[in-house]
Amino acid sequence: MASIRKKGSKYEVQVRRQGFPHRSKCFHKLSDAREWARLIETQADRQELGPDRKSLEGITMSDLITRYRDTVLPNNKGGAVETIMLNAFLRTVVVKPQYMPAHALGSHQIGP
Repeated sequence: MASIRKKGSKYEVQVRRQGFPHRSKCFHKLSDAREWARLIETQADRQELGPDRKSLEGITMSDLITRYRDTVLPNNKGGAVETIMLNAFLRTVVVKPQYMPAHALGSHQIGP
């Protein structure tokens, strides 16, 4: 839900949705503030906003790879070979939870 407050000569918009990061921005015109609030709420409805970082704190890189291996790869043509490669990768030190928690990853590290 978006809330708009007047702060001096500007309008501050705050959009808060459970499971999504809180967003806020200031505008000079009330119409711009309402338009931006609608845009962010629409993106949240369409699941276009990324998940809240706090919800990722308990997930490790190992969990993400295991989930991908178990849910996506069985449907892929070369899934058997890729499964072998991912199992070998999961045995390396790089994906151990103490080295790579999922919430520490940035979007530039995950990909498009």
